[in-house]
Amino acid sequence: MPLPIHLRSLLLSQILLAGVASANHLEFSLETVESQDQVGEYLWLALDSQGWPRLSYYKRTGGQLRYAWKDDGGWHDVTVDGGGPEIVGRYTAMCLDADDQPHITYFDDDNVDLKYAWKDGGGWHVKTLDPAGNVGRYSTIRFEPPSTFHVIYYDEGKGDLKYAVQQSGIWSISVVDSVGDVGVKARMALDDAYRPHAAYYDATNGALRYAWLTPGGWELETIDAGDGDDVGNYASILLDGATRHISYYNATTANPEYIRGEPGRWTRLVIEDSPGDSGRFTSIQLDALARPMVAFYDFSLGKLKLAHRLNGWQVEIVDGGGGFDVGTHAALLLDSEGRAHVGYYNLTRQSLVYGLGTPTVPVRELSFGAFRQKFPPRE
Repeated sequence: MPLPIHLRSLLLSQILLAGVASANHLEFSLETVESQDQVGEYLWLALDSQGWPRLSYYKRTGGQLRYAWKDDGGWHDVTVDGGGPEIVGRYTAMCLDADDQPHITYFDDDNVDLKYAWKDGGGWHVKTLDPAGNVGRYSTIRFEPPSTFHVIYYDEGKGDLKYAVQQSGIWSISVVDSVGDVGVKARMALDDAYRPHAAYYDATNGALRYAWLTPGGWELETIDAGDGDDVGNYASILLDGATRHISYYNATTANPEYIRGEPGRWTRLVIEDSPGDSGRFTSIQLDALARPMVAFYDFSLGKLKLAHRLNGWQVEIVDGGGGFDVGTHAALLLDSEGRAHVGYYNLTRQSLVYGLGTPTVPVRELSFGAFRQKFPPRE
């Protein structure tokens, strides 16, 4: 005799919760993407529409901007800019457009300007986006369909956070925040209306700042003043409706921290209370239940770690190093199947590494008489 509807629903919810609670471990497979000539710093990770990873990064030998992508044939890579007399390619950021074509912002060391490279059917194109001088570190670029691009970045010469937007092929540049030395290690996300939101470090006050664009202009707020601690470096930001999720580094306690909420209403948590120095290069994502997952580098141990907010924070080691120092320049993305994609730098071998973390709980198939549904694995 089939179960009543309300009992089926209750049983289903209990099974789902049990699956979610148990599926908190990821088995990672790691592979070296490129390993010659000091390659892999300042990386950015994106996933194309088929779920394949794309990476932009810096090759220190020769001062080059590099780009790598994976498909059924394995890894491929190309030099986008540099390789000649100029040194370019640090502080990369990347997004993909509607055709899965890459758009990369990065720093031109020789001319100390912000540069922009993009690929289309005609190949790669390169231009100087902001030639003001001593600008372009810590950029983020985001795509707004069908053809708009948003860029946030640091003006080191003036100590300002700047914003560039391309609409109908025309770029316009403005200042977001200029009070003190602000904008270091800025990161940006777009909301449902494609308005930019940025988290960044206030170097003057050792604080975490947050800026968001409204129809009336930019709004600014210090969301963690530190209370005597130096906080806000290595920030990463994601949005879930009206809720902002930000991970960052507390340089005083040497721990990773997390703050969530909305303007005027914030809740702060310590991710890991480590006895050593841990928490640089944070990268945040949200799982299917909007719970934060944060990748970060443990400087004391030389390891890449991953923290997941379940019943408290659960921290695991993605790459223990095996005698090498790994995990700087970490980047994390979750796909629709709950898999974790990570990119990072092996400092000892000076190489670029990519990892894919697969949930340990397999796909379930439940059957209640005529009721049948498949459940994909979750984190």
